[in-house]
Amino acid sequence: MQNEEDRNIELISRYLAGRLPGAEAEEFRQRLKDPSFQEEVDLQRELAEAVGRREASRLKALLQAEEADLEKEAAPGARHPGARRRRFIGLAAAAAALLLLAAAFWFLGREPAAPDLYASYFEPRKNTLVVVQRTEGEESLMQKAFLLYEDEEYEEALDAFAALPDTAVTDDVAFYRANALMAVGRTKEALPILQEVVRNGESQYLDSAKWYLALAYVDEAQYAAARPLLEELRSSPFLGKKAEALLRERAFR
Repeated sequence: MQNEEDRNIELISRYLAGRLPGAEAEEFRQRLKDPSFQEEVDLQRELAEAVGRREASRLKALLQAEEADLEKEAAPGARHPGARRRRFIGLAAAAAALLLLAAAFWFLGREPAAPDLYASYFEPRKNTLVVVQRTEGEESLMQKAFLLYEDEEYEEALDAFAALPDTAVTDDVAFYRANALMAVGRTKEALPILQEVVRNGESQYLDSAKWYLALAYVDEAQYAAARPLLEELRSSPFLGKKAEALLRERAFR
C-alpha cells in the first residue's frame, strides 16, 4: 500500500506529464490547498525546468560540434561523401529526439498542465448577494444556504440551495449554486447552470458568470468554447486582467 509521500510523488509526476484523469485531477486540486504539497509541486516544476535547460544546452553543443565536423568533411578533397550523408541523417535524428525531450521538460516545467491551470485561476466568488445575520435565531432557507457558503461548507450549502423553492432561485442564486458545485469538483453540473445564466443576461453577476463558465470549460479542456468568453471579458474593469492572463496560457496559443 502506498504511503502519502509516494502517492504525492506519483500524482506530481503524472501531472507534469499531463496524464491526470478526472478523478485524480480533482484529488490533485484538493491537495494543492495544502501548502506543503504546493511547495513540492513548485520544486518538481523547477527541477523539470532545470532539466529542460540542461538538455537544451547539450543539444546546442552537440549541433555545434557536429556542424564543425560536417564542414571539415565537406571541404575540397574530403573523402567518403556517403559517410557524410549517413552522419548527417544520424545527426538530424539525434537532434530531433533531443529537441523533443528538451521541449517537453522545458514547457512542462514552465507551464501548468490543464488540471493545475484550472486550479490556478479558480476561486469561489465571495458572497455579496445575501447579507448573512450570524445570530442565535432561526435563519431562513436562503440565509442558511449562504451562511454555509460563506463558511466554505459547500456540500451542505448545495443541500440548502436544493431545498429552496423554485420561485426563490433567481439567476443570481443559481450563479452561487454553480460556484458551490465547482468548489466541490462538480464542474460538469455547474456548466449548464452558468450557460443559462449567461444566456439570460439578467444577472448582476453576468461578467463573473462568463468568467466561471470559461473556467468550467477549461476544466473540461474545452478551450475553444472558453476563448470567446475570455475575449469578451478583456474590457471588464474587474476581470479584464485575469482574462488576459488566462488567454496567454499555453493552452490558448
